[in-house]
Amino acid sequence: MPPGFFPGGPVFGSWIARRKVAAQQETAQGGAAEKRKTREKAEKKRDAKQEAKESLHVRADELELAGLTKKVIYRERVFARVPFAFCFLGAVASGVLAASIEPSDPQTAAVRSMLVFLMVFFFFLLVNFSTLSIRITFKDIVVRFGLFNFQVGWEDVSGMDSVRERDGAKNLYGIRMRTLPGGYWRIIYSAGLPRVILKLKEGAIRELAFTTMAPEKVLTVAAECKRRKEIQAAKKNVR
Repeated sequence: MPPGFFPGGPVFGSWIARRKVAAQQETAQGGAAEKRKTREKAEKKRDAKQEAKESLHVRADELELAGLTKKVIYRERVFARVPFAFCFLGAVASGVLAASIEPSDPQTAAVRSMLVFLMVFFFFLLVNFSTLSIRITFKDIVVRFGLFNFQVGWEDVSGMDSVRERDGAKNLYGIRMRTLPGGYWRIIYSAGLPRVILKLKEGAIRELAFTTMAPEKVLTVAAECKRRKEIQAAKKNVR
């Protein structure tokens, strides 16, 4: 019998038509769901990028909690060539002379002991005063010559400046103290010029001067750290 004359043809024909329509609807819905998932993924990525950007701008009162106060944001090591050469030659000369002396009598034994002491002394200077290191965090600044360091919190800094050779500054080396008007002191960690000077609010030492090969960068970083500390202190006072 021809298909057109099959008694169940109209029933199965409408059922097949409904299945085709349902399949088309499912395909359309599947495409819409896929588009929705793609759109949601894109929105999540956009939100994640926005959160990452916002996380870079941490408020000053959140620095302590975020652990950024202890993060080193600037570090520099300045090699002091002149002290290194002087101490190295002194240590070598003292050691060679001490090794060449035979302690045949108390006088030569005393001379040899003195030379050994000078060798140890020059070696100590060589180790501690050959390199000046600077470490800056949002909390403080630490300037170090070997075992000797000076630490200043940004809340204690009132101002800052820089000096160069053209300003008349002396190109000396090591740790020195200089008197200031009013009976105060300036402590200088010097490995040459140029130097940055931090002015302190209180205490017998009112200025810290130290050598840096990038004074403009150090002043910029110091000004930002000081600004953040002032904002943090102002918000604490408001509370």
